[in-house]
Amino acid sequence: MDHTLHTPVEAKRRVLTTESKSAAAKAQDDKLEKERRENEADAKRQAKTLHDAGWPWPLIKAIVDQPYSYLVVLLGGVEIICEGAKRVTKGDVEWVQLEGAKYSVASGEGDYPHVFGDRGLLVRLNDILICADGPS
Repeated sequence: MDHTLHTPVEAKRRVLTTESKSAAAKAQDDKLEKERRENEADAKRQAKTLHDAGWPWPLIKAIVDQPYSYLVVLLGGVEIICEGAKRVTKGDVEWVQLEGAKYSVASGEGDYPHVFGDRGLLVRLNDILICADGPS
């Protein structure tokens, strides 16, 4: 606790500084809340667009609600665990970029995990057989 005696001018300066910090903190909180609301509205619009295009809900959730765990199984049976996804359209072909993707390749000596870091793993949408929310 500060027991220093302050002149009236110093005391007023301390009060104004404290009030200014509070105002700055409130302004920052307001800015963050506005960004959160805008992001939430964007996610809802994107989810509706994907739903209207016939995308399955777990894949939509992987795009708008991340990072969480998702399981994607490709037509060839490859199982991929990922933390989220992004929609990528190239011409007439729809792709899904799997973020934080991991999968194992079986060999004679056991499974070798492969991790695709920041760049993700691109998978053609039509090659996805199964997408599950939160595999355990």
